[in-house]
Formats: sequence, structure tokens, C-alpha cells
Amino acid sequence: MDWAEYLTHFTYLVEGLKDYRDELSKKHSDIDQKICDILHYIELCETDDNEAADLVELLRVCRENRRDIKDELQRIEYFQNNLGTNANAAKAKQALKCIKGLETRKYKPRKYEELFENCVLKDRRLQREDIYETVYNSQNTKQRYSIEPTFNDKGGEETMVQERNYTPFDGKENDWVSFAKQQAEFYRNAGQYITNLQIDIKEIEAEIEDIMGVSEHSEVTKMQPVENEQEEKMHVIEYS
Repeated sequence: MDWAEYLTHFTYLVEGLKDYRDELSKKHSDIDQKICDILHYIELCETDDNEAADLVELLRVCRENRRDIKDELQRIEYFQNNLGTNANAAKAKQALKCIKGLETRKYKPRKYEELFENCVLKDRRLQREDIYETVYNSQNTKQRYSIEPTFNDKGGEETMVQERNYTPFDGKENDWVSFAKQQAEFYRNAGQYITNLQIDIKEIEAEIEDIMGVSEHSEVTKMQPVENEQEEKMHVIEYS
């Protein structure tokens, strides 16, 4: 499982919800005004049968669009209130920071320090240039979704100007139910998954200790005949 990608996606999802919700609220207001115009036209103006049919069709389309927008706003509210909270986003950022730290960690030799002198690391992510590139790309990705307010100065007063800023949700079919289930499954199994990893680490450490013990025993065994031979020579010298 790509934990970094998962947590990054979750963080961007939570941080981008406000802009996405505001955009939907604006569309909801626009469609309400259109419906209001249609109803007032029907109330105040004379219409024939053909025009009345067109007005009914236009009203139907507007109402269907309004329902889609309201349902999406409701799904966002459910998601934000139950899972997509700022607290969970902060936890995801902290977890992502810890996971990224694994890429730059260093192993400290326990016995054979000389083995690691002038060694070439297999994982190139630990090289300085790759680390810099990873951080740089991560910052660029985050800035792509950042929203900076702009202001217009009119008559000595600053007024905020609304601008379209694309979020990770624009132009996509957002399946909030599926994503919420994925989040729930993640939190439900994360604890046991970590426990399993800890068990695996202990088993690997035990195997390493066994291998190290066998290696040390072999070295001692090789040295014993030499020591015995030296003792025999010493006895010969004494008797002569």
C-alpha cells in the first residue's frame, strides 16, 4: 500500500473541500435565482401553450440541477462532520511527515561498523539530490491547490474578488460514499497492520541475532586450533 500517496490524497481532499463547497454554494444561489425568474415570469406574463411547455421544461431542468447540487453539498457535509475534519487532516499530515522520514533514516551498525565504511547505498532515495527533488516536487504540488485571496481597491476600500481556482474535485465524479468507506477501512485496520509489522520486525531481528551468533561462534572455533598449537610449542620448549 502506498501510504504516502494515500495520506497526501486525504490531506488535499480535506483542504480542498472548502473551496469546492463554496463553488457549489454559488451555483446553488445562481440556480435559485433562475428558478425565481421563471416563476415570476409565469406569474406576471401572458403565455401561450407552446411557451408554457417550454417554461415547464426549463423549470424541470433547473430543479434537477438544483437537486444535484444540494445532494452534493449534503454529501460534503456528512463527510466533513464525520471524517474529513481538520483534526484528522492534521493527523494525516503528521503521519505523512513520519513516513517521509523513513526515506532519510540511517542505519547505525551494531557490531560490524567496518562493513559500512565507504559503502554504496542501494536505495537511491537516500541520496541528497533525490531528497531535494522529492521535497521540491511535494511543495509544488501543494502550492498548486493553495488559494490566495485577491483584492480590488475602489474608492479607498478593499473588496475581495472571487476567482476560479481549480480544486482536486473539479471535473470529476466524486464518489464520497466510496471514499468514506475507504477511510473507515483504513482506520479500522491501521492498528492491526502496525502490530503485524512490529511482529515482523521482531522476527527479523531474532533471525539477525541468530545469524550473528553463529558467525561469532565460527570465528572462535577457527581460532582454537591455533591457540592449542601454540600451547604445544610452549610445552616442547619447556621440556627441552
